[in-house]
Amino acid sequence: MADSQLGKRSASAMISSSLKSNYRSATAFEKTPSFRSNLSANYKFQKRYVGSNLIINRSLRSKSAINFLKRPQSRLTSKNSDNSQLFNDFSDDKPKRSFFTLTRIGMVYFGIEVLFSLEIALTVPILLKLKVPEEVYSFVYFLSPLIGFIFQPVLGVMSDRCQSKWGRRRPFILVLSIFAFLGASFILNAYLIGQWLGDKNSQIPKFAIFLVGLGVTFLDFSADSSDSPLRALLLDVCNTEDQDTGLNIHAFLGGTGGAIGYILAGIDWTNTFFSFLGDEMQILFVFAAVIFISTLIATLTSVKEIPLVLEEEKIALLTKNDITNLPDDFEENCDADETEESEDNDEDKPVTLKMLYQSVLKMPKELIRLLVCNLLGWLAFFSTSLFFTDFIGQAIYHGDASAPLNSTEFGLYNEGVKMGCWCLLTYSLMSAISAVILEKFLMEKFSTRTLYFFSYLIYAVCCIGIYYQTNVYIIMPLCSSIGIVLTAVSTLPYQMLSEFHKDKKYRSQSAAGTKRGLGIDCSLLSSIYFLAQTIVSAIMSVITANFGNYSILIIGALFSLLGCFWIALFVIFPEDPTKSLSETENF
Repeated sequence: MADSQLGKRSASAMISSSLKSNYRSATAFEKTPSFRSNLSANYKFQKRYVGSNLIINRSLRSKSAINFLKRPQSRLTSKNSDNSQLFNDFSDDKPKRSFFTLTRIGMVYFGIEVLFSLEIALTVPILLKLKVPEEVYSFVYFLSPLIGFIFQPVLGVMSDRCQSKWGRRRPFILVLSIFAFLGASFILNAYLIGQWLGDKNSQIPKFAIFLVGLGVTFLDFSADSSDSPLRALLLDVCNTEDQDTGLNIHAFLGGTGGAIGYILAGIDWTNTFFSFLGDEMQILFVFAAVIFISTLIATLTSVKEIPLVLEEEKIALLTKNDITNLPDDFEENCDADETEESEDNDEDKPVTLKMLYQSVLKMPKELIRLLVCNLLGWLAFFSTSLFFTDFIGQAIYHGDASAPLNSTEFGLYNEGVKMGCWCLLTYSLMSAISAVILEKFLMEKFSTRTLYFFSYLIYAVCCIGIYYQTNVYIIMPLCSSIGIVLTAVSTLPYQMLSEFHKDKKYRSQSAAGTKRGLGIDCSLLSSIYFLAQTIVSAIMSVITANFGNYSILIIGALFSLLGCFWIALFVIFPEDPTKSLSETENF
């Protein structure tokens, strides 16, 4: 689900054949003093007028969770019109994109969310039908968050530095999308493939169970990791105005894709026209394949990326003969800017694992308490949502996934799972709606503390309400609270981080005397998402096996109420008048 992938954005340029010839002729002046002097001036110019965008991680599903630094527009011009592409890339001038193009850029996110919602709705029922004991089925979610915690920051750095002729982002979007599709294919076709591999003669379908686990790992990791290059692509190719529109479209497509996935899983396809395609899982696979492949093609062909050009090549291209209109204050500002930029330089460095782990050792008090708060929110979310369809099938409809295929209990379980999908549809829709309401209306009228506290409280109250209900039509609207807490943990912490980083003393609390970067802190917040999923996958199957399916509601409410307690007493908010960010101490 979410919201990494963090790093310095290099300005890119496409070298045409005429531009290459200019580069070769420029090298003839390398040994001249005038060239060396001009090269130094150009380097200073780039440092002053070419900035970087800070891309924030996947698990975030709304525009308000994306914070990026805008580059001041360069006033560089060239006598040579053939070089206009190069100088436009150094400036902030980018072509205006149509609504149709912005939609195509984010379309694959729609397809990925369709696959992801099918996984959430069907994985546990599939495992139980494969006779996996209830004590261990949640361990299928254990591996993917560990892989994500280790490799997502690495993928972000690799994407920023990718020199493929297809661009920096699209190669990663393509590869991660392929793995996501493979994961969904393994989950939906596990039983069929297992029969081909030899499960026919085995009481325990080992191959099918292995394929489900492998599919969940592929799909979870790819879905989480693909969001970062998708957002980076949007920010790379769009101007500031289109970025705002594009991020709104991106969030809408994600919510709509999740809703479509739950609708597909909630329909009984066995007695429909499409039954000629096979059983229900095969029908869902065909629908998912058509949707996903078409959306992937739409994104990959939506816009042409400009390949990354090495910094040395860009500097060499900016020769004295090409620059005709430097800013009036360029010379006097260059030296002064070097001092200021040296202070902020560490913030803009690409996020590496070493930097991430060093920053853990020295965190401000505000950040530690915010991380604990976000962890409680994600624990509440995962402990309920990942096992909700199984809860409806067993606890509300009194079905049994391990019963014989033609038995009444097995039929009731299937019916309950489908109703659980419709319940999850309400949470997906509420997540999209609450994101818009939160950003457009609530944040202007209420403090961050109030919004954070009541989102957790509403979730806890609704979990308790579902616990005492047996009417599924009352349970369905109560499920919308899952979408509310998802919006809270996906947006509010990142807005608080942006406020924290306005304080210099906060930014100074980092390892080895470096400045604390926003990218590093966002990576830490993203790691909380994986940590929560790892904890839930390790404990929930044991809890449900010993205390029943209703325990997922108790655990969700408990974590949420602990979050309310933590918010009220410990979390430091930017608007708190009695707690100064400049007086931070280690917690």
